[in-house]
Amino acid sequence: MKDFSEIKKEILYIESKFSVNSWKVNDIYIWPIIRIRLFFYFRNENFLDNKPVLGKLIKKENKNSSSSYSPFKRVSFFVKGKINVLRLIINYKLFLLFLPKRKYVFVAAEVHRVHYKNTSYNRFFDTLIEKYSLLSNSMYFEYGNEPIKKQYLKNNIYKFNKVLKTYLLLGKYLKKEEVKVSLNGYDKFLKYLSDNNMEGVSERYSKDKIENWAITRMHPKIIFFKKILKKINPQKIMILCYYSEEIMALTAAANQLGIQTIEMQHGPQTETHLAYGSWSVIPKKGYDMLPREYWCWDSFSASVLNNLNIANKLYSSKNIGNPWVDYWKNKKESYPYSGYILYAFQPIWSGTSIEDLLPENLIKFIKNESYKWFIRLHPRQMEQKEVIVSFLKKKGVFDKINIDDATNDPLPQLLANAKLHFTLNSGTTLEASFFNLKTVLIDELGKDYYADLIKKGEVYYLNPNDLNFIYKLKACVDEEKMHQNNTKVNSPLVNNLFD
Repeated sequence: MKDFSEIKKEILYIESKFSVNSWKVNDIYIWPIIRIRLFFYFRNENFLDNKPVLGKLIKKENKNSSSSYSPFKRVSFFVKGKINVLRLIINYKLFLLFLPKRKYVFVAAEVHRVHYKNTSYNRFFDTLIEKYSLLSNSMYFEYGNEPIKKQYLKNNIYKFNKVLKTYLLLGKYLKKEEVKVSLNGYDKFLKYLSDNNMEGVSERYSKDKIENWAITRMHPKIIFFKKILKKINPQKIMILCYYSEEIMALTAAANQLGIQTIEMQHGPQTETHLAYGSWSVIPKKGYDMLPREYWCWDSFSASVLNNLNIANKLYSSKNIGNPWVDYWKNKKESYPYSGYILYAFQPIWSGTSIEDLLPENLIKFIKNESYKWFIRLHPRQMEQKEVIVSFLKKKGVFDKINIDDATNDPLPQLLANAKLHFTLNSGTTLEASFFNLKTVLIDELGKDYYADLIKKGEVYYLNPNDLNFIYKLKACVDEEKMHQNNTKVNSPLVNNLFD
């Protein structure tokens, strides 16, 4: 099931038929995380084979029984184990001890950064930190394990993955809080999934697994983030992409502590993206796992998210524009290239192949026409660069393509000097519109994401398998005039976001 309108219909039916708001961990509703994981499951039915739905619960078994060792070795293992536990506790306590108090916390990941100023620069948040002079009163709380070299404002960045794992490992040594899991009517939901050929997801969401996940994973994560946030004592938390398990736990902890939770949008939103749109049964007290406020790039996305605050006044949305675009709109930097077609790639993951990104009709167009192409790799795609380059060489079009500059240079600078923007359904489509730069989409999902822009004539959709694809694409290219500079940017970034 891949059609977004059908996915929406299915999940709204589940919300109407089953008492989803009676499923709780203590007083926290867990339907949001189940709903969002179902959405991704339906979107790609192989998703569960590659990514665990509710955290990976792996218990490693020691192949060698300790009883087979000598008494001396057993004592040695016991002492080393206690020392290791003590070390973990000390590391956890030290992390807490040295956390600063900050008014604003920015939650993001390395994937949200770009190469700029010879550093790894967060294009969403570093711009705001500079614009509003927040450096001394803010910090980054980043997910991801390894420190990245040359991160911009690196002294303000704190990574939580390792210390969270430590906290979970120390669970049996730390003070426990009572966990009550309520799953009234959940068996009927599982039966419905099984009866409708969804045995795979019903097995993954079995009652035992949900209860185990809630007690051993979700609840401890919420408690961990509460301890962290009490130490930092922020007024606001700004989040990029809230719907991972860890960030939903962080969001729940912040909401329960009365901290303002905000999600900065990283692309357009529609009624059929069910992490954002079409919430039909929001309870009066709201869902703690959902951010309360949404900062959108455009008025259409803000209107989509208005369904939240129509259903419940706890939620609000605001069209603030795109901070990265706003940052560039007054820059006068020249660029050595112009008049190219900018293709913003998207990750090759389950359900997507390199042939989807570069269908045969597009290869023929690149090969036979004189246009220069800039192919911009997605941050999650860097490890696939050699595969992509090899494919382009095999097809005989590599000499017409610039990958390095397209991938490394700032996107607003690329958009300001392009002739046309091209993509499957990337959020760069919306960014292109801020430059009055038209986009050609070749993925059907784009028709849903950008229906308003297609209606306005700012975006084209072309079926790459259409016999007339090459002719239609050439017409799109020839219709567009080269953008000379970035002075046409129209970005409504509002003031006093941090009053």
